[in-house]
Amino acid sequence: MEDKHEKGEFLISQVGKGNLRKAIESLPEGYKTILLLYHFSDLTHNQIGDLLGIDAGTSRSQLSKARIALKKAVGKYLNQN
Repeated sequence: MEDKHEKGEFLISQVGKGNLRKAIESLPEGYKTILLLYHFSDLTHNQIGDLLGIDAGTSRSQLSKARIALKKAVGKYLNQN
């Protein structure tokens, strides 16, 4: 099974670092925060929950929504090229 770092590297190779950065920056602040904390700061959902004052389940839910929003945002940048 791939870990989240391998998935991230694959995404960067497909989209490009600049487009990925633009797509992440275009996300609503809450989605961006959860995504960055989970994927780039390597925090668990429990740690994110403690940091943000939310339940771990809310962190999971927000991450899922953030990933969906990121897919849409990445698609916009890919279609522009």
